Amino acid sequence: MEFLNLKKKILIWVLGVIVLSLCGFLSTASAKLNPEQAQELAKIQKAMKDSSAKWTAGETSVSRMSRQERKNLCGLKFTKAPELGTINDGYSPTSVESTPVTLDWRNYNYNNYITDVKDQLYCGSCYAFAAIAGMESQVLINDVTILIDLSEQFVVSCDIYNYGCEGGYLDRVFNFLTDTGTTDEDCAPYDDYPPPPEGPLSPPTCDVYDMCTDFQRTSGWSWVAKPLHVRFGVDNIKNALLNGPVVCGMNVYTDFFSYTEGVYTYKGGVYEGGHAVLIVGYGDGYWICKNSWGTDWGENGFFKIAWGNCYIGRDAITCSYDMPVIACYENADCDNAAPCSTGTCINHGTLDSYCEYTPIIPCCGNGECETGEDAVSCPADCGASCIPLGEECSDSISCCSGKCHPRKGYCI
Repeated sequence: MEFLNLKKKILIWVLGVIVLSLCGFLSTASAKLNPEQAQELAKIQKAMKDSSAKWTAGETSVSRMSRQERKNLCGLKFTKAPELGTINDGYSPTSVESTPVTLDWRNYNYNNYITDVKDQLYCGSCYAFAAIAGMESQVLINDVTILIDLSEQFVVSCDIYNYGCEGGYLDRVFNFLTDTGTTDEDCAPYDDYPPPPEGPLSPPTCDVYDMCTDFQRTSGWSWVAKPLHVRFGVDNIKNALLNGPVVCGMNVYTDFFSYTEGVYTYKGGVYEGGHAVLIVGYGDGYWICKNSWGTDWGENGFFKIAWGNCYIGRDAITCSYDMPVIACYENADCDNAAPCSTGTCINHGTLDSYCEYTPIIPCCGNGECETGEDAVSCPADCGASCIPLGEECSDSISCCSGKCHPRKGYCI
């Protein structure tokens, strides 16, 4: 009997330790919010309960920031009219009579065309992150097998028409990405911005990245609707999404910092600033968006927002990217964005670059039987019937190159 009582005492002691440890853990977790932040969250949650909101608010990596740190995240400056550069009017979203009931570029024809969620940290660089996210998706739409990770830091440091960590305009950043482009993350990694003690953060100067040579550029961009018109119309954005994700702006209010899941609608708080995001799809009455506040915020870094709420879709822009096509003969011009199919790219990374090939040219895949090719070594060019580069195609098998552009329908 004494042995059983001893076992009972030990069991009670163990359970007590577990309970106390759990209480300590919960106390530590709840202490992450200071009293003012906890009161702010409670006020938001009450407003949501009173209005039967379809989203939940809770503690997030952003809601734990100071007021100034959170405000720094909202760096988008809204455009009233085109200010600099020219818009590529030759590219515009496809006009369609009907759109799918739902669309999500994270799972489009069983492929994911959205790169990983990143974190802008304490810098007001949302305009760069949203634009780069849209550009990366266009690269993947051209070739989903590519491992792409482009540099936001190069844009923040080198785009002289925007304002670094103090924010920027979407039209200006796309002019920069079309004219100059950006390098990869390995060459210009994002700066480890610490919490600012006071005043704006200063990003590294552009000359730090002089050694970078491999650049990607957009081939054009367009407003989803012209400035001074309705830039956040649902039909316009849904049509544009058929070509790929759409970069846009929105108003941010205090309650948005505490978003954890569901379809967001404004429930309380003051206006914090403009913010740039990437619309990656839509459902019944809401957009699906990629944010740049890390994966500890929202739905692993993504969020849903009701159509028209907080002016989502403002300054909406869609961009295009054409996979470089390299000619297959000696001294052909080559693009910085891709290596030569054979031989060596001379002056790689400069405007004077060109492909230097050996005299004997391997199978080129351009639909023409070049010197050095024959029907045995290159049946695509010299024997079999195939569609040459740049011509219309319906499938990749029909192309001499073996690749048909999935969106534009020509051999690449």
